[in-house]
Amino acid sequence: MFFAHRGYLIKKPENTVASFLEAIKIGAQAIEVDVVKTKDNKIICSHNHYLYKGKKLLGEVSKMEYSYIKKAITAYKLKNDKKLMPELTNVINQIPNETKINIEVKTRGLTDILIVKELVRIINDNNIANKVLVSSFNPLALWYTKWLDKNIRTGFLYENPKFLFLKNIIHPDCVHPKESLVTKNLVKHCKDRGLSINVWTSNNNTSIDWLSKLGVDGIITDNPKYLEKYPV
Repeated sequence: MFFAHRGYLIKKPENTVASFLEAIKIGAQAIEVDVVKTKDNKIICSHNHYLYKGKKLLGEVSKMEYSYIKKAITAYKLKNDKKLMPELTNVINQIPNETKINIEVKTRGLTDILIVKELVRIINDNNIANKVLVSSFNPLALWYTKWLDKNIRTGFLYENPKFLFLKNIIHPDCVHPKESLVTKNLVKHCKDRGLSINVWTSNNNTSIDWLSKLGVDGIITDNPKYLEKYPV
């Protein structure tokens, strides 16, 4: 399984509906979406906790209402192409039903997990638990997800191997290691324990070939054009 990381970044601004649809158009059957929460409890697609206009800081997303953020439309630019920061619900409603979604929850600290409650509500209200994976670097966010709904699949993101032991505490369905951490032993370790392994972020033919031969379950890539060579 290949996940289009924030959509199709070569042609469209990241984490926008246009970017996700472009990735799906060329063959992506799964997308990776970053989410944060606004002051008025909207879950929006953004990799950053702060809103900028050019180099000027406008403020923290969690302290702004979505009505203001919608007017700004400044965070995403690509060759003067400006796109609206969408709500997660907009993405869910506009992508094909068969497209799987890896939703990465962005938090500012270990206890910053209230976003999860609203996210779980959105997942259940839209009846998409069967095609969603909730991932995060924050183990408490994943624990809380499972506490609210054990049927929602979770993926533990990590970039330091010393944190892998946390999987034994939060019991995710998947582990998401940084590409440089992947070894044959790690893949075997995960398979032996019934854990799926999705790797981030792999962008070239050599690494994608190697990871595919190792038997990883998913590859998160910034360049979904590789899907043309490596069908899901």
